[in-house]
Formats: sequence, structure tokens, C-alpha cells
Amino acid sequence: DGVKMVDTEFHQRPAGPLARPGDYQVALTVGEWSTSQSFTLLKDPRVCTTDADLAEQFGLLIQIRDKLSDIATGVNTIRSLKRQLNDWTERLASNAAAVVAREAASALVAHLTAIESGLVQAEFTSDGDTLNYREQLFEKLGALPPVVASADARPTASSYAVFTKLGGQVDAQLAALTTAIDGALADLNGQLATLGVGIISV
Repeated sequence: DGVKMVDTEFHQRPAGPLARPGDYQVALTVGEWSTSQSFTLLKDPRVCTTDADLAEQFGLLIQIRDKLSDIATGVNTIRSLKRQLNDWTERLASNAAAVVAREAASALVAHLTAIESGLVQAEFTSDGDTLNYREQLFEKLGALPPVVASADARPTASSYAVFTKLGGQVDAQLAALTTAIDGALADLNGQLATLGVGIISV
């Protein structure tokens, strides 16, 4: 399974696909004792799909899971940074020498929130909320695996097209996050170091 997004009960850990037909081995370890057993997953004899097509379906589902995990990792980073930034802003509220740092921290929180809002709809706390708030990249991409896995068949061209489009948008948001960390956050940490306080860690 993929990475779990923090601070949410609605957004679940992205699940991986069912295992492909083939030879596998399972191991059980208890203390210093262990044993293993080989087994084979057989394809339903009624399914005429080639192994190559099933492998392609499996591959796309793994790519989707991994991209959802990338989003979750990015959102987790953003939420951690925002907590730290808000904490430092409060701590420095009475420090006259920290005006510039506080303003920089507030601006960075706003920028990180904008990136987060493009990656995930934080307002979703239950299924009914999907009627009131717009889906973002995590939700849109999360709707693709059931389509790809709906039949024992090679993924359609449209499934690939949707993944490519949404994946590119995810990469752009995550690149913006990296830029913010390497730029604005690094600059702010320099200001905090000058003030003699701790820095914000990623």
C-alpha cells in the first residue's frame, strides 16, 4: 500500500493492485524461527487476457498508487511545515526584531496552503462533502484505479491519457513545493538563525 496522508480520516492510504498470476513465496517469522512456502496464483480459466496485458494493467495501477503516495508525502510535508511556521509566528509575535521573519512566515504559509489546495481537497471529511467542494488532484487520481481495474484487460488509451494529464499536474505542484522549500523556506531559516532561534525542518 501507499503513503497515508496525515490529519485526515477521509483520505485513505492508496491501495495497490491485486497480485498478477505467477509464482510467489510467503515467509513467516516468529522470533528466531521462520518458514517459507511457495505457491502459484492461477488466472481464472475463463479470462482470455494475455499475461502481457495483465502486466500492463498492473503496471499502470502501481504508477497511480505511487503518484497518490507522492501527493500524500507532499501534503504531509506541507502540513508539518505549516504547523512549524505558525508556531514560530506565535513565538515571535512580541519580538520587534522579527517583523520581517513573521511576514515571510505568513507569506510562506499562504503559498504552501495554495499548493496543498491544488493537491488535495482538505474540506472533505465525509462522502457527502463531495457535493459541496471541488475535487482536487488526489481525489481525481484516486478515482482512476477502479476504472483501470474494472475488467481483466489492458488499460485503455483514455486511462493512460487521464493519468498522464493528472500526473503532470501533480508533478508541477510538487515542483512548486520543492521550489518553496529551497527558496522561501531557506531564506526564512536564515532569518531565524540570525534571530538566534531554531530553524524549521522539512
